[in-house]
Amino acid sequence: MESSLQGKRDLALPALPADCKRILLTVLAVGLFAYGFSMSNLLLGQDNSLVWYAELNQPEELFAFATAGRWLANVGLKLFGLVNAPWWSGIWSLLLIGLSAFVTCRTFGIQNKLLQMTLAAVMTACPAIVSSFNYLPSTPSYMLALLSACLAPFFLRKYKYGFVPAFLCLLVTNALYTAYLSVSVCWILLLAVQHLLQKPEDAGPVFVKEIFAALLSLFSLAATLGICKIILLATGISAQNRVAQATAMGVGDYLLRIKSTYLLVLHRLFSNWKSSYMQGIPHLMILAAVVLAILCAGFLCRQAKVWQHPGTLLLLFVNVAFFPLGMDLIGVLQTSHSLMDYAYITPLVASLVLLSTALQQDALPKYRILPLLLVFANLGYALCFVHLGNVAATFRFAQYESAVQLANRVIDRLEAQEGYVAGKTPVLFAGKFSETYFYTDGEWGPMSDGTLAELKNIEGANAWMAFTYQEVLEYISEQVLGTKLYLVQAASVNGGTPFVTDSGELTARVQQIDPSVTETMLTEALEQMPSFPAEDCCVWVEGTLVFKLDFSSAATAAS
Repeated sequence: MESSLQGKRDLALPALPADCKRILLTVLAVGLFAYGFSMSNLLLGQDNSLVWYAELNQPEELFAFATAGRWLANVGLKLFGLVNAPWWSGIWSLLLIGLSAFVTCRTFGIQNKLLQMTLAAVMTACPAIVSSFNYLPSTPSYMLALLSACLAPFFLRKYKYGFVPAFLCLLVTNALYTAYLSVSVCWILLLAVQHLLQKPEDAGPVFVKEIFAALLSLFSLAATLGICKIILLATGISAQNRVAQATAMGVGDYLLRIKSTYLLVLHRLFSNWKSSYMQGIPHLMILAAVVLAILCAGFLCRQAKVWQHPGTLLLLFVNVAFFPLGMDLIGVLQTSHSLMDYAYITPLVASLVLLSTALQQDALPKYRILPLLLVFANLGYALCFVHLGNVAATFRFAQYESAVQLANRVIDRLEAQEGYVAGKTPVLFAGKFSETYFYTDGEWGPMSDGTLAELKNIEGANAWMAFTYQEVLEYISEQVLGTKLYLVQAASVNGGTPFVTDSGELTARVQQIDPSVTETMLTEALEQMPSFPAEDCCVWVEGTLVFKLDFSSAATAAS
């Protein structure tokens, strides 16, 4: 009997550490509160407009995003599933966020239970994650990039030869979503600040480690570029313009981009920018966290007598000055948006790390109002984005319902035409959907409204692309409505075929199907017919069915 029990104990799996359980449960609770609606509904839009995806079996399909440096992006999509399954993608994403928060707490030695849970809440509810959940099929890949970005500084700090796994983690981060390299850089900077505030005599070793980490990051980028070039040569995929532009920029160009990125980060964080998701309460919360973090740093400086070490003071200043640039490294190469801005939570993470360090060093005054205020600021920030996540999901639900209804009306008009065969008759959309149709008017749509203005800079919630790019309308028709469309599209496009009013462009499109059609023929046919939603908004031009949309925007521009 005793040997049997011993055998069962030997087979038992190791239990999760208590702090890991606590952090995972916090992330699950906050994540379900913020993104439960997204995870429980099929919300299509923008890049994730598909219900199911291609098999991605060919190398040129599997590694297609090597054109943008993210050569593992489609591999991640294939790994987590090629069907738009929101609950599946959402749970994997929350698990990976939880592991990232756990690794971050271990990296910075955060032991206080409340601070661990607060950090988990901030890392779960922030603008970048709200944006990520607008692209749910890809979200697990993004969060795997986050986890690998958090692991890199963890390995560098904890192990003598940790640079080997750290380098591999940086490669994975770059290959999945390069923007998360900013997280690794900011965490390394924050590690240096934390170390210097505890041991100010270590300025020399800390500086050497930072230079080594910087070189490691640069080597990872160079290796990623090399891997992508090999893939492009092997598969015959052509590089995107933005990659070519990034490699062609000179030193002067990079210096200008560094300056503009630096100023942009400060502007986004601290200006209460009216068109930013940082306006209002989140703006106040992050300002409060920064002020309180400076107080914590001040108490640590006083206890460690940092002023006695001029080299340490200089290195501290340099590290803090580098934070804005580190938070948006991708902005040096291209224009960034909220999907790329995860490292913008660095001031909040820094405030919690400095508070944790001050508590462990017993550097704070006896009264505990400072920790309470700092935790309140972080939780207030997280709560704002829990709310925004629900607003974004509700808006996307309304977009989806509106899009399906409007697509149904369009297909009804097409199917009412004599001789029309679904999926075989070429259809040319001429014009654009009228601004009188909800969720189709321009780039922002009704988000220009005050109640939805905060969504403007949340990537993925800013437009319903089915009425901007025609390929998406095809996907909806086939995968949601069960009927095929054969839309006449542009000969060469970058991202999709827009609805246009230009007669020359429309003629060029239809001539791919029938070269005998002239611009005069097409223009005369369009002039003699009303636009949608009129019953007779369709006309045959040779073998192509022309569907007339609104031309009023073109007329307004001409006048």
